[in-house]
Amino acid sequence: MTRRILRHQSQRRVSPIHCLLQALIFEIMTKLQILNAYLTERLMVAVREILEVVGDTVSEYQEETARIHRENESLRRKLREVVLETETAWTGTSHPLSLSASEGKSPIEQQHWVGEPC
Repeated sequence: MTRRILRHQSQRRVSPIHCLLQALIFEIMTKLQILNAYLTERLMVAVREILEVVGDTVSEYQEETARIHRENESLRRKLREVVLETETAWTGTSHPLSLSASEGKSPIEQQHWVGEPC
């Protein structure tokens, strides 16, 4: 009996509809793979462009931060000079050691400022 079932199954032909469905499934899968590859490529290009823009922006911020730091240092030096000039004008004598050696600030600068810090 098992031989008859096997012989019957081997003699059974695949219907044209079944073949057509298999071909459609294969075609759909192929198109999905192509679409997947295309979308992956486009997303990778977009990611590269985004990372480039972010990198450029970070570089600009780093340059701006360095520039602001240099500007702040210059303003601190000018403030020290003004403080020394003011102390000299008030006391009538120059105090070359009036800047704190440890911090590079005059006694006036070391006081607590009410306004925003430099």
